Amino acid sequence: MHVLFTKLSDLRHRVEVIRADGTREKVELDTPTCLAHDFIHYAIESRSGMTSAFYGTLAAGAPLQQLNDRDATWDPDSQIGLAESIFGPIQSLLAGDKDVAAVIAELDGMFSATRKRRPQWITAGFVNQVEAECRRLATVWSATPYSGQLVLVWPAPKQKPPAR
Repeated sequence: MHVLFTKLSDLRHRVEVIRADGTREKVELDTPTCLAHDFIHYAIESRSGMTSAFYGTLAAGAPLQQLNDRDATWDPDSQIGLAESIFGPIQSLLAGDKDVAAVIAELDGMFSATRKRRPQWITAGFVNQVEAECRRLATVWSATPYSGQLVLVWPAPKQKPPAR
C-alpha cells in the first residue's frame, strides 16, 4: 500500500491510499490536527512490526474515514489500542515535555495500572527510533512544496531491531 500525503496549504493536506489490490480512497484533512498523528502512528507501527494497527488495518481494506475518527475507542488488547496507548507519551517526547526515560516510566505506569507488563520490545531504543522517524518525516514534510507529496509505503521496509 502507498499512502500519499499531498500538501495543499500549511493548514490542509490530502491523504490518498492506494492499496495493493488497486482500491483507492482519499480524504482532505486539517494538517495541524491530523498530520503529526498519522506520522507518529507510522513510526510506532513500522518500528514495532505491528501488522494490524492503523496502517495494517487500512491496507487490509478498512475505510480511511473510519480509521480517522478521532473519537473512536479501540480495544486496548488490539494492536490499534496498543499503538494508541503508546501515542500519547511519544507525542509528549516530540513536544519536548518528556525524555525517553520519562516515556518508558509513563508506559510502565499505564501498563501496570491495567495489570499488564509493558511489551519487551518497547525499549529506550525503540522510543529513540520512533522519535527519529517522526523527526525525519516532519523534516521531509517541511521541505515538501505546495501540491507536492510525501509517500509512505506499507508495510514499511524492514528496520533494524531497536537496541535494548
